[in-house]
Amino acid sequence: MTMIFAETDSQDISKITKEINDSYLIQILKKKIEVLELPIKFNDYALVSVLVFCDRPGAIVLLLIDCLQEYENEEITVVKLVELYPFGFYSEQAMIDRINEIKTGKSKWSEIY
Repeated sequence: MTMIFAETDSQDISKITKEINDSYLIQILKKKIEVLELPIKFNDYALVSVLVFCDRPGAIVLLLIDCLQEYENEEITVVKLVELYPFGFYSEQAMIDRINEIKTGKSKWSEIY
């Protein structure tokens, strides 16, 4: 909720932007987008929120795939992340099930994983 209000109030988060961009998980996300030339962007507020949802590289890639499936060619905002995960990010078992589903190769963005 704090990030939604920060984003809608256009609060300045430049003080933590460097720290966020230096995060190992955010570097993975950005490198995947850059190297694979993926049609998606994350604003700084969304990047902060990504770190709340994800605690490991596999989770970051899963979040990226979900975002691409729902918001291809768009900029990801906190509001979009909340719409995508209204009850929070995947539980451990749900994440395993989702990853196994992606590994079947049936979804458009499964090759990213």
